[in-house]
Amino acid sequence: MEKTIHRKLQINHTRNKQQDHTALMDEAVTNFRYEDCQNEYWNPEEFSLLYGTPLWEQSSQHQRIILNQLYWVAYYSQIVSAEIATIFFNQTSAAGLYAQEDFRLICDTLDLESAQERSHINAFRTIAKQVEQALFG
Repeated sequence: MEKTIHRKLQINHTRNKQQDHTALMDEAVTNFRYEDCQNEYWNPEEFSLLYGTPLWEQSSQHQRIILNQLYWVAYYSQIVSAEIATIFFNQTSAAGLYAQEDFRLICDTLDLESAQERSHINAFRTIAKQVEQALFG
């Protein structure tokens, strides 16, 4: 691998590790309690289920907040699928490249990203589960 490319990849990997907030996210999700934020909008109001419809207009403030939170849950439930696909492709790529000495740095970067994706998945699923349990039993 060309030295300048390797150096750029090294800088990128170092920065990614420095900017990795996975531990903070894991701590936040461990401490997450739906009860603590159940009366708050989680997105701008226009990012709510049924926003702008007659049903939205007839909804109470409490119902609007729930519709807003359900939009968040639905959106991030879809993001989980993309995160899983990213992990799959990262692992597949790393498995094929690892034997090549010049590509180990890329494999390390892919491993870091996969660990971050796992944390995201855990966070999204944990929050969704609490919301669904509180709202639907």
